[in-house]
Amino acid sequence: MLKWVGVGGICGILIGLSASLFLRPPIVDDRRLSVPTIQGEVLASFVGGSLTDGRGATLPTNSFVALTAARLAEATIADVEAPLLPTVESVLSALDLPLGAGLVVLELGNTDYYVEQTATAELERAYGALIAGIRETNPQAALVCLGLWGKEADVAEYDAVIRRECRSEDGEFLRLSDIFQASGMRNAPDADKPDVDTFHPNDAGHLVISDRILASLRVI
Repeated sequence: MLKWVGVGGICGILIGLSASLFLRPPIVDDRRLSVPTIQGEVLASFVGGSLTDGRGATLPTNSFVALTAARLAEATIADVEAPLLPTVESVLSALDLPLGAGLVVLELGNTDYYVEQTATAELERAYGALIAGIRETNPQAALVCLGLWGKEADVAEYDAVIRRECRSEDGEFLRLSDIFQASGMRNAPDADKPDVDTFHPNDAGHLVISDRILASLRVI
């Protein structure tokens, strides 16, 4: 025996389904790194070279390190390590991060590229060992790995290594090459000021780097 289903009933079902799909809040996949706190406080560690040292900023408070800590909820800078011309290998052998860091930001690889011309295979080994060590001592930390400061065409190969190794330990890779190439992120050459730093980020560049780091994080 055939049973007929009224068209109105079908339309009602379809309208109901459509309404539920449109009215239901979208599922948001929050891919930001979770930054744990200790008694409501974030312990942040920064490891890197001249950018981490604030080179190019007019004041120490305008560096991306200071800006990030100042704008991250209840953040305390637990450690800043910015030795002169650090290679990943030299940091690997000397790094001693404090336990309990909620955020670790690495800005490494520039010396390997610009000074030492480290082979990518060696960079991969050293960087992988470095972040594995960080994960061993601070397993819950949000790990941010900054790419190299330079033209994308020049640093892409090194950035690929850092991205791969960082993500293997659930870290977030943030490239800087686009900021380097963007207008206004570095000081322009000035004939009246031959010593002006045209390589490192200026205050605006440091601010954009800090913005990019903060956009990748959420404090829990």
